[in-house]
Amino acid sequence: SYDLRGDSSHTRFGFIADEMAEVLPQVVRQATTGDKRMGIMYQDLVAFLVAMMQDLFADLSSESGRLQAVEQRIQRRKHWRRRARGGGGGQH
Repeated sequence: SYDLRGDSSHTRFGFIADEMAEVLPQVVRQATTGDKRMGIMYQDLVAFLVAMMQDLFADLSSESGRLQAVEQRIQRRKHWRRRARGGGGGQH
């Protein structure tokens, strides 16, 4: 966080463009004139983050289905072991 120069009444949150350029150069722009200041294109950053979140949710959804299948196999095997040991709770 930082305080904007001349307006210390509002705390702002942001990133340092030089550091962001090392990690995600696609969202950093540099002025072509003057002191060649760098800036972050936050709309590009938001779009990138949303796309990454969509990918993560898709991966999580896929893994959730796989996890459920594994849990079901574990439960079936536990049931089979109980039946094999005679602890199935009745004759089938």
